[in-house]
Amino acid sequence: MLTTAPPNMLMNLMLRVRAQVKIGNDDVTISSHCWETAKSCTTPNGMVRVLLMGLFDVEVLLKSNLKGGASKLDPNAERRQALNLRKLQALQDAVVKQFLRAKEADVRKSISSRICELRHQVKRKFNLYFVLDLFLI
Repeated sequence: MLTTAPPNMLMNLMLRVRAQVKIGNDDVTISSHCWETAKSCTTPNGMVRVLLMGLFDVEVLLKSNLKGGASKLDPNAERRQALNLRKLQALQDAVVKQFLRAKEADVRKSISSRICELRHQVKRKFNLYFVLDLFLI
């Protein structure tokens, strides 16, 4: 039997997703739902991951890196754009405020790691589609 959520429950969820919360010292906002999820994280790394996905579109993350510039591993790779500095600073401020022992270097490392993970996920998905396409021909 399929049940549906009561209309007032759905309305509350929609309002929480649309409501914005200011984070950091700048005028950077994030959905209140994302903020509540980030605050419930038990580690700085977890909070960074949630806030990063709430502040930036996946497409932006895929074509960017922390500071911008060329790849250190592949000099022939496409030059990446830097992420928005105001948003990065707001993210860092929020994490350090929530986790007093969090170091800025660890926050930056978490951001870079998450971006790298996203790229590998996309690459894996692309390779899977390519292999499936070969077998379907």
